[in-house]
Amino acid sequence: MAEVNKNIATIFQQNIPNGKKALQDSHKNLAEIADYCERQYVSVNNTYKSNDKIKALEGTRTVFAETKQYATQSLASVAYQIHALAANVLDLLDNQASQLSQMNSDISYISNVVQVHKEKVARREIGVLASSKNTTRGHKIIAPSQREQPKRYQRQPIDYNALDNVGHGFQSAAAESKRNPSVRSSRGSTASPTTPTPPPTAPKAVTTGTLRVRAKNQPPPSAPPPPPEVPKAPNGPPPPPVLPNIAPPPPPMVNAPGSPVDLPPPPPPPSIPTDLEPMSPEPPPPPPMTLDVDGNHNPLPGEFSPLPPPPPELNDQTYDIPPTPAWVPEIYEEKVVSIYDYEASRDDELSFKEGEII
Repeated sequence: MAEVNKNIATIFQQNIPNGKKALQDSHKNLAEIADYCERQYVSVNNTYKSNDKIKALEGTRTVFAETKQYATQSLASVAYQIHALAANVLDLLDNQASQLSQMNSDISYISNVVQVHKEKVARREIGVLASSKNTTRGHKIIAPSQREQPKRYQRQPIDYNALDNVGHGFQSAAAESKRNPSVRSSRGSTASPTTPTPPPTAPKAVTTGTLRVRAKNQPPPSAPPPPPEVPKAPNGPPPPPVLPNIAPPPPPMVNAPGSPVDLPPPPPPPSIPTDLEPMSPEPPPPPPMTLDVDGNHNPLPGEFSPLPPPPPELNDQTYDIPPTPAWVPEIYEEKVVSIYDYEASRDDELSFKEGEII
C-alpha cells in the first residue's frame, strides 16, 4: 500500500509534469524548424534567381531533404513524448485501482472484525445473564426507627347517604318517610303491589264461608235470611256427640297469601245470628272456610263459627258479589285461536298452525 502511494505520488509530481514540459518544448522546436526551413527556401531562391537554374534546383532539393529530416525527427519526438505521457497516466490509473481494491479489502476486513466483536459481546452478555448471581440476604421488611403512636379510637356516626351520588343510583327528589317499615307493611306491600286502599272495616260472617271487606262508603248489607234446617238422612250416621263445656275446634281456615301476622285489634264485629252459634244442637260437619280478605286485615280465628251449607238462593248484593260483565256470554266454549305457528319441542307441548282453533 505504501509503494502504491509512492508510485502515485511520483507520477503526479514528476512523470506527468515532465511529459507535459517535453511536449511544450517540442512545440517550440517545431515552430523554429518551420521558420528555419522557410528561410532556407527563401535564401536558395534569392541566390539562384535566373543565373543558374540547375544550381537553384539542387539547392532547393537540399533544403527539401533537410526539412523532411527535421519533420521526421519532430514527429518521432512528439509521438514518443505522447506515448510516455499516456503510459504515465495508465500507470496512475492502475495504481489508483489497486489502491481502491486495497481499501475495499480493508473495509471488509474491518466490518468482519466489528461483527466478530459484536458477537463476542453478545455471547458475553448472555453468559452474564445465565450465570448465577450471589444475592445478599437481608430483611425484606425493615421496621421504622420511630414507631408511630396509635390514634385513639373515636366513635363516629355512620352516614348512610355518603354514597348516594356514587355509581348509577337514582336519588328521589321527594322526601321519603323516615320510619322503619314494620312486618305488616312490608308483607302487605309484597302481597298487593297496587295503590294502597283505605283501611277496611271488620268483616261479617256469612253463610257461604267467604269473607269480604267492605269499603268505607258502601252501606252495610241486610242480614241474610236464616237457612232452612237440614233434614236428617234416614240411614245416615248419627251426629257426633256434643260436649257440654268444650266448644268445637274452629274450622280450618285458608288465609290469603301475603296476609300479615301482627294485626291491630279490629273494632267489635256486629252481632252474629243466634242460629249460627257454635253450640247449636246437632249441626252438620262444617265445610272448610276460605278467608278472602282484601287488604292487609286478617280477622282473628275466634270470631268465626262452623257454618251450615249455603241456602239455595243467594243475594248478590247481600254478599257483595260483582255482577257478571255484559260481554261475557252465558254459554260459551273454552277455545283459543292461535296467532302464530309453533312446533312442539317437548313431549308435553302442542304443535299448531296459525289460525287453528285449540
